[in-house]
Amino acid sequence: MPSAFAGVTMVVTGGYRDPASGFETTAAEIAAYDPVSKRIFGTNSETKTLDVLDISNPAAPVKIAALPLGTDPTSVTVHNGVVAVAVTSAVKTDPGTVRLFHAGTFAPLGTHTVGSLPDMVTFNRDGTKLLVANEGEPSGYGGALNVDPEGSISILDISITGYGVVSVNGTTTAGFNAYDAQKAALQTSGVRIFGGNGIAGVTTSVSQDFEPEYITVSPDNTQAFVSLQENNAVATIDLATGAVVAVTPLGTRDFSQPGKGMDASNRDSATNTAAINIGAKPVLGFRSPDGMASFTHNGETYVVTANEGDYRAYAAAAGPAGTVTFAEEVKVSAVGYNLDDAKYGPQEAVLKGNGPDGIGSLTVTGQNGDTDGDGDMDAIMVVGTRDMAIYKVNGNTLEYRADTGDSMEQAVAAQYSANFNASHTSNAADGRSTAKGPEPEGVVVAEIDGKRYAFVIAERIGGIFMYDISDPDSPELEQYINTRIFTDEMGIAGKGGDLGPEGVLFIPAEDSPNGQPMLAISHEISGSYLFVSLATVPEPSTGLLALGGAAVMMRRRRRNA
Repeated sequence: MPSAFAGVTMVVTGGYRDPASGFETTAAEIAAYDPVSKRIFGTNSETKTLDVLDISNPAAPVKIAALPLGTDPTSVTVHNGVVAVAVTSAVKTDPGTVRLFHAGTFAPLGTHTVGSLPDMVTFNRDGTKLLVANEGEPSGYGGALNVDPEGSISILDISITGYGVVSVNGTTTAGFNAYDAQKAALQTSGVRIFGGNGIAGVTTSVSQDFEPEYITVSPDNTQAFVSLQENNAVATIDLATGAVVAVTPLGTRDFSQPGKGMDASNRDSATNTAAINIGAKPVLGFRSPDGMASFTHNGETYVVTANEGDYRAYAAAAGPAGTVTFAEEVKVSAVGYNLDDAKYGPQEAVLKGNGPDGIGSLTVTGQNGDTDGDGDMDAIMVVGTRDMAIYKVNGNTLEYRADTGDSMEQAVAAQYSANFNASHTSNAADGRSTAKGPEPEGVVVAEIDGKRYAFVIAERIGGIFMYDISDPDSPELEQYINTRIFTDEMGIAGKGGDLGPEGVLFIPAEDSPNGQPMLAISHEISGSYLFVSLATVPEPSTGLLALGGAAVMMRRRRRNA
């Protein structure tokens, strides 16, 4: 019998997949919603278009347009009838653009130059500023490929005087040149800075090394927080001045602590075969978030992060000392990955092997862990922590408060044991245990009927995790759904369900086409969109449900003592 506690449940409402889309072609990466026209605008890198869906009936969306862009779109946002899409240059290290369109007529409203490789675009809360995270990824290091643009945030001063009526009054660039002289101090504080990797004749500045990934604007519209994913840090921008005012290192998660373990291998059993083996491991993880969101609780601002992780790698190039490549990834079992004898002793052989206690197949970073500089690893460190973290804003910096521990992997194990930690292109179990597990990609926060929830998408296994974060210091997993079809053949149009979620969007009830709060999730591997209604219902007992064809796991909300 249901308890008296009223909660929210995710119910699959509808979806769309263009039958012409290929598999693994990024045909549906990031989406934005216009509440007036009831349209979804989604980036499509396969066709280099901005696709438009009519979701006035979310159970049966219809594609009504594809706006040509010429080069790859990476992100899109909408405010009061103005659609803004970030578009890369044909040469990724050249400046990109933001292109504006009318949400109703699709008429072009202007093109504006921004920084190199614009990767995320968002309006501030009142639509007076348009912010663009310019990642500035290098082309590579060595010879003619030694091009590494500075990372930056472009801030366009916007005036929207009516639906789809816009003017751009100027652009400010928030850069990181003020931090170039602080490289050593930033590294000491925990910010990861290692561009160039010591390649002969190559040096990189802090501003070149920083690669802005995602932006969330504070609810009071005074600050923007920018994830520097590869650097394991968040930058704070003062929106009144348009300047970066702080860089906060995000620290590490200790996977050896209770409730914060991981499955670190695909050879977990005594016979070195795949098995579910979530537990304490002597590993530290850099959070390195991709998506973020912000909210207010008791008058204080909080930021949540989806801690995907991203390792750096550069292709081969003709360098000063010949052909050079760089990949920070390395396996624990690698011959050159030596653990400190004083710390690990006889345990080293076990850890570098397989079986229940081995983590030899785990991918780690070779750039961090040698804390005393003697050439061996004093700590085993991964990038990405398989969780969501919550931070309280303290002035211009972030203060860690809580994370969701191993709850994502536990939920996947409980519901999808036969395909536990599968990749987004293979149904094989344990395929991503050696890397970043479910790989949380994006997050949105919503308040529904007096409660606050965070919805996190998992890029690899797929699906959406719903956490009650009404108490920011104690996030609780409430539900996990996944519309992937594991029994279907992979890689064939219409098969496999929804694969590789990349973007998640919250639509409040007052703007929703069906009068209920909704989520819109875009999937870059299957090229599909999913629409999920958030219905208020009494919470059922712990167990498994089937809603709209999607398996659902519910848990009672636990209270801390």
